Amino acid sequence: MNPPVDYTEDTLVEKPAIALLKELGWTWFDAQHEFHAGLSSLGRENKSEVILKSRLREALLVLNSEAAPEAIHEAIAELSRNRSRPGPEHAHGPAQCLVPGLHRHPVDRG
Repeated sequence: MNPPVDYTEDTLVEKPAIALLKELGWTWFDAQHEFHAGLSSLGRENKSEVILKSRLREALLVLNSEAAPEAIHEAIAELSRNRSRPGPEHAHGPAQCLVPGLHRHPVDRG
């Protein structure tokens, strides 16, 4: 039995996620051709960089206007650090001290 033609990540995950985020007031941007001219139109160094650091810096400065520049730099470094190596059960551990109310949930390896 073959899955339906529209049984893809795009139709099952990406499009519903985009629709939900739009519904919540977020702006969606199609970055498919972001590096078309060689440089990122979003300010990323490469396609694997998932955090737009310049926008994060701006938001942190607005939210924490009294914070020292070193604290902002440290927060960006910690938030954008690669956490994929230790495994999914540890991926958000260090962020718990940065994000109030973040709780760990056990990972089902079943």
